[in-house]
Amino acid sequence: MLHLIFADSEIERIPAVMWKDRDVLIQARKRRKPASGIILDSSLLHSAIDRFFPGESIRRGRPSIFYITLNVLQSSLLNLAGGLNVLVHTRNDELITISPETRLPKSYNRFLGLIEDLFEKGSIEYDGKVLMSFKTGISLKSVLDRFACRKILMHPKAEKKRVSEIIKNTEDLAVIIGGFSNGDFISDVSYIDERYSIYGDELTIWTVAGMLVHAFESQSGLL
Repeated sequence: MLHLIFADSEIERIPAVMWKDRDVLIQARKRRKPASGIILDSSLLHSAIDRFFPGESIRRGRPSIFYITLNVLQSSLLNLAGGLNVLVHTRNDELITISPETRLPKSYNRFLGLIEDLFEKGSIEYDGKVLMSFKTGISLKSVLDRFACRKILMHPKAEKKRVSEIIKNTEDLAVIIGGFSNGDFISDVSYIDERYSIYGDELTIWTVAGMLVHAFESQSGLL
């Protein structure tokens, strides 16, 4: 089983300090929702983020990353075969758990609505099955403590290795990938000794995740 943990992911509701901002109120009226229930999206609120968190708009409010990444992962052969477990840990120590059976909306706007419902209700269910769950107060370390297997941190400044050297067999493996497009981990990751890079520069989150899944599929005989 390959466990992919996206750490410090930039998925969050609009922070309370921003609720009365003019741009936020415009989006709230368009969405017909209170500002407190809307997922922060830098593509719509880039200037507003910088007004309250100077210089952070390049990192914060990036749910689009996970719209792409989760669609790639959920449709992978490894996931369809039951060999993939995806967990999204957020910058605010929240945890999104995604069932292998979950099929995400094809529309980005519908995806945002789904995540907003998840944050509000705590779970998304269909036909008696929990497809997604959401919990607060979950640190990255508490997530990793769930796994008694080999743990690897992916980091662009770590030792460079081929993916085939990192994933050598189909033993249970927990891989931590930063869920952000800029900067470094917020959570303490100093205790994770095994860490690698697969390229000489930063790659997109979905590229790294896809390469790891592909390698695990090859080892599993799915390709």
